[in-house]
Amino acid sequence: MDGGSGVSRLFAFGLGFSAQTLTERLARKGWQIAGTARDVGKIGQLAARGYEIAQYSGEAGNSALPHALHGATHLLHSIPPGPEGDPVLEHYREEIAKLSSLEWIGYLSTVGVYGDQECRWVDETIAPRPNSARTEARVEAEQAWLEFGTATG
Repeated sequence: MDGGSGVSRLFAFGLGFSAQTLTERLARKGWQIAGTARDVGKIGQLAARGYEIAQYSGEAGNSALPHALHGATHLLHSIPPGPEGDPVLEHYREEIAKLSSLEWIGYLSTVGVYGDQECRWVDETIAPRPNSARTEARVEAEQAWLEFGTATG
């Protein structure tokens, strides 16, 4: 899992609370961490940890992203889709598809995509039952990433 360079590199679109929980564990194991944050203050905090951080708010043409993505062996996506869909796939699909070092992609969604399961256990084998526009957009984004993974191998 090292992309041939001896070092694993995780790039996280959206270094929020959940993504940081993972990145902290991986950084302690020697992984390189790169990713995005919207808030300038948060960018400084993450950079102080030794992470390579690009400011990103869902826009196309962010010139810092190609460099930060370079060498990623693992990609984690935790940015919610917007009204126009998933901004990462919409704007950076080709850039990600060209990453020859990439071995794994993970998408952090929300249990809200399963709707009200009346206190039953939920896992990935349960069919989604979104009950809002927000959770419907998440289901669509999940499907788009699965299709992307299939198309790119």
